[in-house]
Amino acid sequence: MQPVQWAPEFNQGLTNHLPMAIQALQSMHATTAQISRLSSHLAPSLDVLTTPANQKILSEAHVKALVGKRSHYSELLNYFTQLLSGQSIEQQQTDISKWLDFLLPGLSAAAFHPMIRLAHAISSDSEKSTKETPYFNNQYDKESEIPHALAYWVFAYQKLAWPANQLRCSPSLSDTIHALINSDRKSTRLNS
Repeated sequence: MQPVQWAPEFNQGLTNHLPMAIQALQSMHATTAQISRLSSHLAPSLDVLTTPANQKILSEAHVKALVGKRSHYSELLNYFTQLLSGQSIEQQQTDISKWLDFLLPGLSAAAFHPMIRLAHAISSDSEKSTKETPYFNNQYDKESEIPHALAYWVFAYQKLAWPANQLRCSPSLSDTIHALINSDRKSTRLNS
């Protein structure tokens, strides 16, 4: 099976690491046999991605409304696949950047795995991929993985709760450190 046929999670919320692992192995020039062995080992535990027969075509507004709801993954994947297909590299970069601006507050989604998957997809070099890897149907490329990563990020979106901060930040790291050291705020550590 191709990676596009596997769900992003399995066993009620565990992240599918197979696409990221294959990209990492390919970047380390693993052999086809090594990649196939990993695929054969992990694939039986993964969930197959089901696509509903009456799949909705989502708009950007619909996608944003689904943030963090952990539903409609197939539709989200379809949206990002259609959004990025047939575009120039520059237009893809513009669209990915726009979605990153929207999704970054939820970078902790699924223990950071959507962001990690996106980083693997963007850093992959399809020219250097192992061309004969059967699991990827002769390709591991940005066109198939970037939509998966973005869809997974919307699907599992979760904001980190940051504590309120009364201190002002400075562009200078040393000024910020001095402000923290010299602040008169009470310590929130135990036994302080």
